Amino acid sequence: MSLKLQLQSLPKGSLSIMEYIERKRSIADSLAANLHPVFDEDLIGHILSGLDSSYGAFATAFMIHSDDASVDDLVGKLLQEEARLAQELARQSTIAPLAPSSPTPFSSAHVASRQSGRSYNTNNSGGAYSRGDSRSDYRGDTRAANGGEHRRRRPQCQLCGRPGHEAVDCWQRDNQTDFPSRKPNPRNPSKQAHYASQASSSSAIDPSWYFDTGATDHASPDFQKLTISDDYTGNDKLQVGNGNLLSISHIGNSTLHNLRLPNVLIVPKLTKSLLSVSKFTKDNKVYIEFWPSHCLVKTFQGQTILRGGINNGLYCINSIQNKARPTLALTGVRTSVHGWH
Repeated sequence: MSLKLQLQSLPKGSLSIMEYIERKRSIADSLAANLHPVFDEDLIGHILSGLDSSYGAFATAFMIHSDDASVDDLVGKLLQEEARLAQELARQSTIAPLAPSSPTPFSSAHVASRQSGRSYNTNNSGGAYSRGDSRSDYRGDTRAANGGEHRRRRPQCQLCGRPGHEAVDCWQRDNQTDFPSRKPNPRNPSKQAHYASQASSSSAIDPSWYFDTGATDHASPDFQKLTISDDYTGNDKLQVGNGNLLSISHIGNSTLHNLRLPNVLIVPKLTKSLLSVSKFTKDNKVYIEFWPSHCLVKTFQGQTILRGGINNGLYCINSIQNKARPTLALTGVRTSVHGWH
């Protein structure tokens, strides 16, 4: 609760944009470490809500025109806005203020009252005024500013639709019954694995199995890896590191050099075959040593039964023995550090 309060209330103040965002991200990381991850759209709302009034127009435009933007997108645009504001301030400081030749209705002049003998003074910003007695002709939310009038608009919540507050402060945020979230709940995924992206249909399927300490199940896009298979009729989906849910088409058994791989999930949108380290070691009563240049699968007696290598920084074991590996063209999708975390 303390971390959530800090995330909501921390203002930018005199911090630079990068210092301010890093503090917000640090708090979000602490929440994720305590199993309360913060979605990108929520973190964007917290960041925008802590900006000062000079970023008001930017925040409004960003919320309207950036529905699918990430935190990294917001950081880039905020840095540009910070630079623009600094240039604007430097330009204004070099221009000498012009003395008004005559009073204007909304500078230091008097605003006449309908009651005779009463007048009201306003300043240049139109945000305050003084009066001679208890009655005033200023009613409602209208204020005079810079020679014109601007009506203050009450914000309307994007979640519950009520005026007077924004979605980031809405008391209905945790009401999943009346206002269900459009994103999956990351606290209770039925199946999960590290991030993988969809390859083009022309790309060759990687024959290797990649060790994944974050996977709860073995998963592969290659139906040919299964020795016994059946259509998958359950409702579970595979949740990857960026929060996407991938459909499971088949389930079956496979082997890796005489080692058992039961209940392998066939997920067509994966680009690599993933070995759940916990299931692999438990089902085959082995352990794995990860070295800087290779990995070893050993029995509990210390006998090495498999040796794997490293491919693009990932520990893997080739399922094809004594055959030339096919030419591969890997694809990737950009995701944030928090998505990987």
